[in-house]
Amino acid sequence: MLPHIQQLTSLLASQAAEKGGEGFGGSQLMLPVIMMLILYFVWIRPAGKERKSHQTMLDALKRGDEVVTSSGILGTVADIQEKVMTLEVARNVKIRVLKSSVSKRVADLADADDKSEKKSDKKSDDKSTSKKS
Repeated sequence: MLPHIQQLTSLLASQAAEKGGEGFGGSQLMLPVIMMLILYFVWIRPAGKERKSHQTMLDALKRGDEVVTSSGILGTVADIQEKVMTLEVARNVKIRVLKSSVSKRVADLADADDKSEKKSDKKSDDKSTSKKS
C-alpha cells in the first residue's frame, strides 16, 4: 500500500509542477477560506442574531415585566436605568442586577412551554392513533 501512496504523491507533485505549481497550491489556499465561511455561517452569524434579539428584548422591558436572570432569580422589574435594573423578588425585597444579566421574560418562557406542550400532545396523539390502527 505504501508504494501506491508514493506513486500518488509523485503524480500530484508532477501535475503541480506542470501547472507551474499554482494548481495544487491554489487548492491549499481555498481550504482555509472554505473553513472560515463554514465557521461564519455555523457559529458567528447565529451568535450575532442571538445577541441582537437579546438586546431587543432588553430594550423592550418595562416596569411590571416579570423576568428571569441568568442566575435563575425570578423577579418583577421595579426600575430601569441605563445599565442597572431593580427587581422586586418578594414583597418589599428589591435587588439591583445588571441589565445584561436578565436572560428572558417570564411571558416568553410561558409561551415556549405552551408550544412544547402542544408539540408533545400532538406527538402523543399521533402515536395513540397509530396504535389503534
